[in-house]
Amino acid sequence: MSSPSSTTEASPALLPLLLPYILSTLHKATHLTLLLYKNLFTFLTFLSKTTLLSPLSYILAPLLTFTSIVFSLTFRVPYSFVSWFLDAVFPLYVFCGVACIVGGLLGYCGRLISRNMIKAVTEEYTEVYTNEDMKKEEDVVERSAKRRKVDRESGRIKFEDL
Repeated sequence: MSSPSSTTEASPALLPLLLPYILSTLHKATHLTLLLYKNLFTFLTFLSKTTLLSPLSYILAPLLTFTSIVFSLTFRVPYSFVSWFLDAVFPLYVFCGVACIVGGLLGYCGRLISRNMIKAVTEEYTEVYTNEDMKKEEDVVERSAKRRKVDRESGRIKFEDL
């Protein structure tokens, strides 16, 4: 028995075998493209010199005029109107947009300022009114564990234990 590597032969390279066919195909494709270009150019110059084009333009004139009018009415006029209208209204919607943004920012800043002022007043100067005596509360945790009652007649705030 002989080994399998000794019986196999090396296959020849494929590219050198196909290279003449590839080059021949590319040459024929290039030649065909140039031939078509030359013949098309010759045919178009012949048509431009003949009298076929002058009657054709007169025959197609009503159709071309009609399509031009329809195109103008459906695309050009609405586009120019919308463009003019947006140019005229541009300052108005820019002003309204800026006013909304500034109003939102001022409202947000006002909310932050009032929240911080209320927080500062209630934490620093929490006063408990009991029996007409005034005493200061210094423990915030103790204050938060109490229920707040407002006397509607006198407007005094009372804190009761929960």
